[in-house]
Amino acid sequence: MEANPQITILVALVAFVGAVFGAVFSFVGVAITAFFTSRNNNKNIFINTVTNERAKWRDELRRDTAEFCKLVYGELQGKTGPDPLKREELRVAIRLRLNPNPEHRLDKAILDCMSRLAKLPSADAAVDVRQELEVIEFNVQALLKQEWEKSKEEARKGKLVTKPKSA
Repeated sequence: MEANPQITILVALVAFVGAVFGAVFSFVGVAITAFFTSRNNNKNIFINTVTNERAKWRDELRRDTAEFCKLVYGELQGKTGPDPLKREELRVAIRLRLNPNPEHRLDKAILDCMSRLAKLPSADAAVDVRQELEVIEFNVQALLKQEWEKSKEEARKGKLVTKPKSA
């Protein structure tokens, strides 16, 4: 029994159309997967970069603040001679890491105390150096904790956190 040529052509045409649709759907699937994979990889690279930079920022702020406090405390105790140039260098390094916006209360408190301490020795005997150092240490500690929580949240969620959680 011989097959009808029209049926053979119809079967071949259906097979061809099926193959084309399969290839198109496969291509679309691969393209969508590639798009989302690329987007997620770019987002992860961005988050990792920001998180690493935040870690570096925290380390530098911690180191410079400790050095500033050590220098001022040493001067206060008479263990080191006054070194206004080094004190100013550290104050500026810390200042450049902080937000100058007065709405950022931790940054403002740190900047205000450091400005008062940078003027030592001064005629202003009203400045309680130990108290100013305590205020700096407390506020830097709170700021570092706030930034650490922000970094943890970003790493967990995989997206930048614009407003910090309260520390």
